[in-house]
Amino acid sequence: MGEPESKGEESMKKIGLIALVLASAAIAGTAQAEVKTHKAAQVSLDVPAGWKGQGDENNMVLLDPKEEVMFVLRIVEGSELQKALNDADVFIAKQIEKPTWKDKKDVKLNGMNAITREGTGTYKGKPVDVGVLVIATPSKKFLLVLALIDHSAAAAHKTEVRAFVNSIKPAAP
Repeated sequence: MGEPESKGEESMKKIGLIALVLASAAIAGTAQAEVKTHKAAQVSLDVPAGWKGQGDENNMVLLDPKEEVMFVLRIVEGSELQKALNDADVFIAKQIEKPTWKDKKDVKLNGMNAITREGTGTYKGKPVDVGVLVIATPSKKFLLVLALIDHSAAAAHKTEVRAFVNSIKPAAP
């Protein structure tokens, strides 16, 4: 038999056990995202658990359970990113009233060229934060990712929205 444990060693074991239980509970409680593929764009994306979605090969609409966040994914016309953004602007103008935009940025998203822009506006009479991302996809088509977020709930959804956008990547062949 070994020597009795000191109070410090006993405390460390208890802390380790508590940490293990908490980590296990966190993992068990974490909702898994559903991987979906936007066929026309040939990209995959991780849709958060509990979100509702509908669409066809070219269009997809996703809503969080409280309907505070809406993503519209849509193929837009254009021979280059800027022209695709111009086409996206026509669609956005039909959805958003009084948009106010910050400067656009050229970015890379998981190896794909993209243009992003953020702003605010009104959607169905409610103030919304607006995110626009136009991606040059593996299918050689351009994908508009339009995020409309209830302004009063935007801070609560920031991490979830960022994770969703960062999950968009070329689909496995």
